[in-house]
Amino acid sequence: QGNANGMLDKPYLTGSLTANHLHYQNLEIKHLNTTLKTQNNRQYFTVKANSKVLTLKTSGEGRWKNNMWQGKFTHFKLEKDKKTWQILNPTFFQLFNKNYQLKQFCLTHQQYFACGQLCIQF
Repeated sequence: QGNANGMLDKPYLTGSLTANHLHYQNLEIKHLNTTLKTQNNRQYFTVKANSKVLTLKTSGEGRWKNNMWQGKFTHFKLEKDKKTWQILNPTFFQLFNKNYQLKQFCLTHQQYFACGQLCIQF
């Protein structure tokens, strides 16, 4: 269940999506809640998802520029097996054509770090 208003390449876009019991292959998401709002030509988003094995909470901002949506995650928190991983600094991303690129990112849990880059083609 959800709604969205506005055009992707225009400065005003809002939306929300709520879903329960989503299934994809071996993954079941018990609850998903997303929001998107526009302010001063930037889109701000939140995503919260719960499954049997993990909880994800993230938020960030982005904007449509040069035929791609680009922005940054300002908050990212992943909880699994009573361990919490979160980003150290804002993490930049780009969505274009059928590509998703996550620039340099670092997740931390207590004294442990996991850093890398990610590029996905659909």
